[in-house]
Amino acid sequence: MLRPIAASAVGMAALIHPAPSQAHAKWFADGKGIHDVASYALLEGPVLTWIVLLTAVIAAILVVQQRQRWAVPAWLERCASLHGARLRRLAQLSLGISLFVLAVRGCILAPCLGGKPAEVFWLLLFAQAGVGCMLIADEVPKVAAAVIAVLAVAAGAYGGPASPFEASHILALAAYFVLASDPRYTNRSIWLLRVGLGVSFSVAAFSEKLLEPSLSLEFLAHSDMNFMKHLGFDYSDRLFVLSAGMSELLLGLLLITGLATRLAAGALMVFLLTSNAYLLMMGVQDDALTELIGHAPILAALLVVVLLGGGRWPMRYPVEPAMSDDSERVPVAALSTEFIREADVARLKSGTRNV
Repeated sequence: MLRPIAASAVGMAALIHPAPSQAHAKWFADGKGIHDVASYALLEGPVLTWIVLLTAVIAAILVVQQRQRWAVPAWLERCASLHGARLRRLAQLSLGISLFVLAVRGCILAPCLGGKPAEVFWLLLFAQAGVGCMLIADEVPKVAAAVIAVLAVAAGAYGGPASPFEASHILALAAYFVLASDPRYTNRSIWLLRVGLGVSFSVAAFSEKLLEPSLSLEFLAHSDMNFMKHLGFDYSDRLFVLSAGMSELLLGLLLITGLATRLAAGALMVFLLTSNAYLLMMGVQDDALTELIGHAPILAALLVVVLLGGGRWPMRYPVEPAMSDDSERVPVAALSTEFIREADVARLKSGTRNV
């Protein structure tokens, strides 16, 4: 069982080698990017190579999962059952502190989403600071989630139509805080969190790298994060941005589809932390602090997925058949824990009991 897991881990690590490039380029670029940079063409050699590699990795994971189910280690299950509430609280604190600090800095939801000091913009900043305080104090999560939804719409006005999708992890975290407090909806909340993270990374891969490489190239010009050059490889910045975008897209798609969920989330955590450490090593403390503030809620959400899994959203509820003398009862083990809870609640409400 360990061989396919190890092979997949090594293959993914080799495939997505541009780890420090997972920084959000929009947070540091001036929004204009480097001029006279050609976009990637579908028929370019490196682009076709990466498409084949991504397809091969996803196909290999599908084959491995069909042939042999990956068992969750017992220590991970124990950790999830013991510290689920603490994980949710950690995520609340991370998002609350991040939103409050960003509001003080004059940014909505992300370090790059600043605006003009108009009355509406200042009102949004005050609302965001209030949401941060609510999350830190663990008060009225439903109100905080509603305000975050309004802020996401405002982010689209200030940062473009892609901004709400890039901030989908924040919306997913808000939904997770509301739903995870009810044990019946824990799996649904984690499912939303996983998909929100995947959408955020996938959209960022296109908007900051694959469709608009000039932004990431501008970031590389002043941060010198193309470590492949320092290792002696003939690796241009343009190829480095392509590799980073494809890597980010791969991991985002794995989160969205629920394939190798824990492995993808763990890899993203390592890459984000490596990116922050690399900025510190390069002596750009201001950029490192900005990235840490923006990545804190993402890291907390990824940690939830690593420990609790990808969750699930059942398409329908199982209908319990009527019992008779010659009928065979459905084994309890065949139903998920979530289904059992919801069936018990329904019976309690109707005043009936299953004897």
